[in-house]
Amino acid sequence: MKPLEKVIISIMVGVNLLGLFFAFYDQSFFEESYMREDGFVEYGTAVFFLVSSIIAFIYAFKLKGNKKGLFFPVTFFIGILFFFVAGEEVSWGQRMFEVKSSEFFEENNAQGETNLHNLTVNGVKINKLIFGQLLSIGILVYMLVFPILYDRKEPFKNFIDKFYIPLPQRHTVIAFVGTAMVILIIQASRKWELLELSAALSAFIIMLFPKNGFIYK
Repeated sequence: MKPLEKVIISIMVGVNLLGLFFAFYDQSFFEESYMREDGFVEYGTAVFFLVSSIIAFIYAFKLKGNKKGLFFPVTFFIGILFFFVAGEEVSWGQRMFEVKSSEFFEENNAQGETNLHNLTVNGVKINKLIFGQLLSIGILVYMLVFPILYDRKEPFKNFIDKFYIPLPQRHTVIAFVGTAMVILIIQASRKWELLELSAALSAFIIMLFPKNGFIYK
């Protein structure tokens, strides 16, 4: 494990354990201060997803002349994906720059903000359906199943490498799953912000130190 990986994983574990302590010791402090909107957890999530996006873009443009096939479109898409998540996390800077929401978002967004993940369509919250249940399943499959199949199934390994999909190393998986289990213990509505931060920190590690690191060399 590289020194930077140790630092990031230490931050991940430390922030979550501290959150667990505050959630049990002083839940009001946990909700109103530690996990407050536009606090360090939310901005930390946005920053690390943004940095992961920048890393992906650097790979895409720096290595496109040396890589064949799907490298550029896949890596560029990863950059766009992380950039989108970073923007959504802070409502595209709306609160930071005090920008008023359009009439559409005021009427169809659960928080009246300019973002997609809080939209409500025909009474169904997009955040709960897509960004909650489906995304959670997808992340678990990616973190837990993909690395195992990569090691054991040659066709799957060839598929992943052909599409230049970065996979997490074992210590990244352990850190993410471990912090996720800690978060599940917390009985507070805003605890999922901690999981988002863990996901952002994991994304940062994966982009810099993927299991199949040769794809970015």
